[in-house]
Amino acid sequence: MQPLHPLLTRQLKRLGISPAGEVPSLESWHALLERIGKTYTEADQDRYTLERSHTVSSREMAELHEGLRAAQSQVALANEDLKGALALAQQTQDQLASPSGRASWKMRKRGWSPPSAWPR
Repeated sequence: MQPLHPLLTRQLKRLGISPAGEVPSLESWHALLERIGKTYTEADQDRYTLERSHTVSSREMAELHEGLRAAQSQVALANEDLKGALALAQQTQDQLASPSGRASWKMRKRGWSPPSAWPR
């Protein structure tokens, strides 16, 4: 005979039933079945609680993941905006650093502006 599960061994012992001994009384047999049924019910409840916990955790993780994706997308867009602003600033700096740009800037500081037909 294969060794009994420790929980079953404890249940038998509490009821005074020996696995290798006599056949238990009808009353002991019903008590054993009741204890075994209660154990199954508790195991089912524990499994349900564990599954429910897993489902809730999975949903929360999915929501967090989606939030991270959205944040990553926003950061990427902001990064592109900053690259564009940096390129424009560099272009402006290069234009102002050129000889014609310095002269134009000096004239504009003194109140002169080119005619509207000139490209700006």
